[in-house]
Amino acid sequence: MFPEERRKAILQIMNKEGRCRVASLADKLAVSEVTIRMDLDVLEKQGLLRRTHGGAIQNPKTGFERAYQEEEASFHEEKKRIGWHAAELVSDGDMVILDVGTTVMEVARHLVRHKNITVLTNALNVAAFLENYREISVIVTGGRLRATQHSLVNPYANLILDKLYADVAFIGASGIDAHYGGTNVNIPEAEMKIGFINAS
Repeated sequence: MFPEERRKAILQIMNKEGRCRVASLADKLAVSEVTIRMDLDVLEKQGLLRRTHGGAIQNPKTGFERAYQEEEASFHEEKKRIGWHAAELVSDGDMVILDVGTTVMEVARHLVRHKNITVLTNALNVAAFLENYREISVIVTGGRLRATQHSLVNPYANLILDKLYADVAFIGASGIDAHYGGTNVNIPEAEMKIGFINAS
């Protein structure tokens, strides 16, 4: 298992249990306690947990928005299934908008089975992932970088949106409300989502 995969597994355990012990993680992940301690130190430096004597606890939230890596560890298998089924809504030759977010990244991973599609995205990690697939043309919006989410936002990010029309758009959300619909905790990203919806 690569260190990134192991750290993702640690965050998944942390999200389920709220805390973890070094010895227990070493057993579950079949590595040494020294390796687990190093992983916990890295995750603490990223602000994803807080080290304690013999383990770690969830980092108390300082704001509403969680880091991309923390979101990625939550409900990973469910997001993979959503990504698979969402990609089935795309046809060869389509123009597809991919917003930012961990679930949308899973859609990108499953789009590679399509031919001759164009993807418009404001997610740098999505663009970097898709650049190796010749059957997919990638257009990046431009704009100001929000490093914690790998996203590009205004100013300038929405300038291209009135020049393109997409067949389908996959939009990430912080939550779904029965009355208000999709919600987002970040205003610059919410503005991009509205632009994407209007362009599809």
